[in-house]
Amino acid sequence: MPEVASLAEFATWLAARNGVLEDSSTAHGKAGDLSPVVRAPINDAWVSEAVSLVEDAIGSLVDTFISAPYLHRVEHSFHAELISELRKHDKFRTCVEIGASGLTTQLIHKEWPETVVRVDRGKTVERRGLFDIVVLAPAQFEKVTLGQFLQGRIEPPIVIEVGLDYGLKHIDGDIDKLLTSKVPHPYLIHLSRIGPRVEAVENRINDIATFAPGLQVAYVHHGAGSVAVKRLNDSAVSVELAGPAHVRNAG
Repeated sequence: MPEVASLAEFATWLAARNGVLEDSSTAHGKAGDLSPVVRAPINDAWVSEAVSLVEDAIGSLVDTFISAPYLHRVEHSFHAELISELRKHDKFRTCVEIGASGLTTQLIHKEWPETVVRVDRGKTVERRGLFDIVVLAPAQFEKVTLGQFLQGRIEPPIVIEVGLDYGLKHIDGDIDKLLTSKVPHPYLIHLSRIGPRVEAVENRINDIATFAPGLQVAYVHHGAGSVAVKRLNDSAVSVELAGPAHVRNAG
């Protein structure tokens, strides 16, 4: 919690974290007064190059988890490692100006608001959820306003969802999140090291290529003496021997 000089500054700080004012139509989870969305660029060369680097970083994270599943205790540490891997590249360390605001930001963000509000538990309108990690394109910042940025009204061309030690319900929630917002380049990473392999989970992982062919999935489950793996380019889950000696290069 940062120090703020006024209630107005505090309100701005909360708004940047998906908060809403009580007297606005966006209060209580409603999304009525959101700014127009800045769409993801189509056939953008920067995004195409970024996709390749993102997939390399995901491959590195998968191999690290195969060889050292307890390197991190919690999911957010895996988020941090993935972002650190991405920021090894100049492309992702670049800062861009937020339209004409005179302010700058980076292109990788955590906890970015979903583009489309999802319907849940019978509600037709509710507060947007958050994407784990997004990569935004420089072209999207040319005419964006500071308000659009603070509301997260920039459609991310690349989104990465990471799950650690969750079951099928969480995986289905991440799938729904990515598909509802029609993310151009969506990635789902599911890592597990607790309990036995779950057939329903692995069936869902394998079936994604059929019902959501654009959604790229990486999966690892550690068992006793073996590890079930699906890398991004694999067609299905397979079993490998556990241990660093059996880790393949992501490339």
